[in-house]
Order: sequence, then C-alpha cells, then structure tokens
Amino acid sequence: MHFHILGTGAVGCHVASLLRMTNHKVTLILRSQKALQDFKAHNQSISLTLKGKSASVSGFDSMVLPSAPSQGPPIECLVVATKAQSVIEAVSPLKSRLTKNSTLLLLQNGMGVVEELMDTVWHGQTSPRILVGVNRHATQRTSAFKIINHSGWNDPEGLVVGERLQQGESPRDDSPVLKTLSEIKDLSLSIVPWEDLQNRMAKKLIINASINPVAALLDFTNGGMIDDNPYTMNLMRELCYEAYSVLENLLPGETAESLFESVIGILQITRQNRCSMVQDMNAKRPTEVDYINGYLCRIGKNQGKILKVHQTMVDLIHAKERVAKP
Repeated sequence: MHFHILGTGAVGCHVASLLRMTNHKVTLILRSQKALQDFKAHNQSISLTLKGKSASVSGFDSMVLPSAPSQGPPIECLVVATKAQSVIEAVSPLKSRLTKNSTLLLLQNGMGVVEELMDTVWHGQTSPRILVGVNRHATQRTSAFKIINHSGWNDPEGLVVGERLQQGESPRDDSPVLKTLSEIKDLSLSIVPWEDLQNRMAKKLIINASINPVAALLDFTNGGMIDDNPYTMNLMRELCYEAYSVLENLLPGETAESLFESVIGILQITRQNRCSMVQDMNAKRPTEVDYINGYLCRIGKNQGKILKVHQTMVDLIHAKERVAKP
C-alpha cells in the first residue's frame, strides 16, 4: 500500500518508519520548503531507536504540503499525525485528492477533531473512510527526524483504532489499511468498535489532561511527576476527578480513583519520557491544550459545570506560550 504521512513529529515519524521497515511505500508530506531541506540534510531518512536498538530508516518519498487546493492522484491512505489544532489547515489543501475510496487515519491527542473536520472540510459531502487511533506508544522526538520509542511495542493495545461510520453506514471488515497495519508487529494494533474507541479516547483524554499541563508548566519528565512530590500528585488528582465528573457516562466500570491509578501507572511505565506538551513547550510550539483540558471545559459548560482547575491550566499554559513566543 501507499501511505502519505502528514506530520513528522514523534508519532508521524514512528508510524512512517514502521511502514517503511515492512516495505510499504511512504510519502512524507512536509510543512515547508525548509522542512524538506532539513529532511534532505538528514539523508532523507528517519533515525529510530526501538527496543534499545537504533536504525536509520530510508526509502521515503517526500513532498511539501501545498498552500492551496492541489491536484494529483487520489491518496490511498492519509495518516494525519499533526497537532490537533493544525488538522483542518493541513488536510484542507489535500481534500481534492481524498475520495470516498481513500482512508483517513487520525492520530491526535484530545477529542473533538473528527467533528471539527467533518463540519469544516466536508460539511455534509461524501468523505473518505475515517479511522481514529488512540496511541499508547511513548515516543519522543529528540531532534528533527530522530525519535525514540520507549514503550508501546510491548503493549497489546499500543495503537487502538476504530472507524467513525457515516450516518446510516454499517460496520465493515474490509479495510486494507487496517489489515496492513495489523501485520506490523511492533505497532501492536488493536481494532475496536467506535463506541469502545470513544470510551478509550475519554480515558486517554483524562490521563493526558491530568499529566500534560502540570508537566509542561514544571518542565518535568513523567517520572519527576511522581518522585516524592505530593504537590504534583495533588494537582493531578484534582484534574483527574474534575475531568471524570463530565465524562463519567463514557466510562462504565471506572471511578475517579481507578482513573487516577491509571495516571500513576502510565507515569511509572514512561518514567524517562517527556510528554508531548512538555516537548511542544520546550520547542516553543503551540500546545494541544485547547483539545485536551479546553475540550473538557467546553463539555463541562454544556453540562452546566465549571471546571475551575482545568480552566486554570488552560490559562496558565497559554500564558506560558505567550511568554515563550520566539
């Protein structure tokens, strides 16, 4: 199969590398001419450290994301691994190349991206087949086109994917994209129904919303969040309990405390990793806080609830982004 990868941060480079290592054709869609030059300076390869072993993965095609709607052959599968706030802007120029026979795989943190994409880009028109993934791989970008995959390959649900069906559609079992991805052992793909995926997305959202803003504000590794620091523990517990109060209906069988135990478990497994919001903040890039804590605040508002701790985190992250602007 031919995969186009939109977004070459940690997640995009990880998926692209595993696809190339299993001999699939991969085209990286880069955001600018400068990014293309950087890729060429890196010998048009991605440096991947997996299971403690480093390798240089090559054989990629590359192109620059057009600034306006572009013509070209249909895209078979577009893997969207940009930040949540960049999805609309990045996908829109490629709309003409995405047919009803194309597949779109969305790999963002937070929630709300699919609905925004459907309303803004396709708004009632026939869209590609849409898959959404919950990514549990802990992958760190150490520099351009250089990544370390700390964990996930050893997790039976390293990448959980479900299909968002259009109104009136019935579930299908004929996705060549899912078949291809499921054959990549180190991706650890698990395919679930959409309702189940929504539950997992809600759980991941609560975990990210509890960890990311605190780590980003303090510039901590995941391990630093739990090493003899009752103050970070208190903050994360408050965030977790507050988030649960608005997503409880999506999480049968869970309690606020069981979710907080999951938060601590994730931090222990990924001690050496720096979460994506820390990496974004250190690189002076916009964060996904509006799709994580901000999304929870919007859900709370719809329910007549004010999530004070989450709104404070949103404001603090945006304040730090403003100060850090280059």
